[in-house]
Amino acid sequence: MVLNTKRIEAALARKVETFSELYKAACISTVTAGRVRKCLPIQPKIAGKLAAAFGVDVSELIDDS
Repeated sequence: MVLNTKRIEAALARKVETFSELYKAACISTVTAGRVRKCLPIQPKIAGKLAAAFGVDVSELIDDS
């Protein structure tokens, strides 16, 4: 599963948070955080943790392309 970083950045702007704050809130390692930022595949449970930290549905973060 690959997430859309533009959508993540937009959600961060809405919450007024940094990437570091998001990854700490979602309990995600820095290695996994790097995978998300580089648009590399991640496990669905990681996508779920990020979506929960944002308070949105996972489908809003998934890359459609």
